[in-house]
Amino acid sequence: MMKRLLIVIAILSSIHAWAQQGIKFEETLNWEQIKAKAKKENSYIFIDAYATWCVPCKEMSAKIFSKQEIGDFYNKNFINVAIQFDRKSTDNKRIKEWYNDAKKIKDNFKILAYPTYLYFNPNGELVYKIVGANYDPTSFLENTKLALDTKTQYPTLKDQFVNGKRDTAFLATLIKAGINSSDMKSLPTFINSYLKSQTNLLTKQNIIYIFYGTQSTTDFGFETLQKHSEAIDSVIGKGFSRKTVNRLIFNETVFPMLKTNAVIKNYGGGMIDYQGDLNKSVDWQTVSNLVKNKFPDRLEEVNRFSKTLYYQWAEDWTKYAEVVSEYLEKKPNQLNPDELSDYTEVLFQFSNDSSQLQKAESWSKLSMASKGTDPIRYKVINTRLLYKNGKKAEAITQMQSVIDSLGQTSGQLVDEVNKMKNNEKTWF
Repeated sequence: MMKRLLIVIAILSSIHAWAQQGIKFEETLNWEQIKAKAKKENSYIFIDAYATWCVPCKEMSAKIFSKQEIGDFYNKNFINVAIQFDRKSTDNKRIKEWYNDAKKIKDNFKILAYPTYLYFNPNGELVYKIVGANYDPTSFLENTKLALDTKTQYPTLKDQFVNGKRDTAFLATLIKAGINSSDMKSLPTFINSYLKSQTNLLTKQNIIYIFYGTQSTTDFGFETLQKHSEAIDSVIGKGFSRKTVNRLIFNETVFPMLKTNAVIKNYGGGMIDYQGDLNKSVDWQTVSNLVKNKFPDRLEEVNRFSKTLYYQWAEDWTKYAEVVSEYLEKKPNQLNPDELSDYTEVLFQFSNDSSQLQKAESWSKLSMASKGTDPIRYKVINTRLLYKNGKKAEAITQMQSVIDSLGQTSGQLVDEVNKMKNNEKTWF
């Protein structure tokens, strides 16, 4: 009996020793108590902001947080806190106790994606933020060290900028910290200052800065987006320049006429929220005249962008389809298959009108016949419309061919084809 007890103790000790190799997370204190402890002990705080559905979060926990060198560094320098930001019926008492604090932290520090890593100084001030997974332990640690260095902490860098520091190396560090902190409001100011010092705006790094820093038609990168769209798109993605130019013109010239109390919130990463009350009597001729006066070469594209977005907000799918049909009738040879696929997918998801869905199916065939950038996507959208239009057998066969070509055995497309077989909805 004693021998068996010793074996059990040895096994438990072994498990405990293995667990201690990685990051040790606080398991009893609440947020206010953690901040008080950090201040008393002059310690930094690390928050792992995760969601239960987030696969990269789980991979970071298994592949990075469990490592000896990561645990040694974090346990020495931080009070570590892992916070779940989604809510499930199976959540335990500890997770539920954090619900309110999690919501406040999410709102206050603009957590929009998972995983997000927050770093606070002993006074409870956010000094560094990392968004996204990093599976390289060395790189992850090097990035972490920036959070502890007052020279690279974002509030310090911003103060130095306000006080006139403008050398190129400093601005590059400031911009990186601003991107990590999702400070979309300040980034254009920093990036405009940096780009003005550059002789070649088309380096990969400068194009990435143009991506983050061009948020208005007056920003330094706007002209580059217009004149060098191919170079920009080769780094960011095909169609990015055109979409961004149209969106910025829309934001400043058209949007205030489409909604009252109009407010735009840019959360970064393409997440933009157009807030306000819909204007139900838009004068489209006045809208066109305004765009034509400022950006005559963009009139048609901005009008189409504006009308499709407006009718989507209004849930007027008849008008939405009319705008797209008019575009195709006027310039069938200037088809952009990616843009057309966007329109097609919107109707698939939200319209239940058979005539509109038939139109959308014909549009999806045009995308499939084109030499666009994403033939798999075009085919998937066409498959979805086939199914919604009652062509079940054809849809299942086509979707299965896509799945087979991708070598998938699980995932969204597999789930969709199974729903088709069971006569279930595959749209919102």
